[in-house]
Amino acid sequence: MFQVKNCFIYAYDPEIFEKIRRLDGFTEEQFINSFNSGNNRRQVFKAGQASGKSGSFFFFSDNRRVVIKTILPDEKQKLLSMLSEY
Repeated sequence: MFQVKNCFIYAYDPEIFEKIRRLDGFTEEQFINSFNSGNNRRQVFKAGQASGKSGSFFFFSDNRRVVIKTILPDEKQKLLSMLSEY
């Protein structure tokens, strides 16, 4: 879990995602800065317009390097079960 201003973000298997980001040359600092509310104000208001067929909430950071999507509990379990192989 990490904090960006007044928001806490919980990361599942942070070591695995950190390795993936490192492979892409995306530093921890760049990742955290992707959640900067000042830079993302317009993106937050557009986020509701990007809902998928399932009604999921999508958020694209202003730098287009981070995508957040809400998922159902069974989707979360499926993702976590295959994450280590990924």
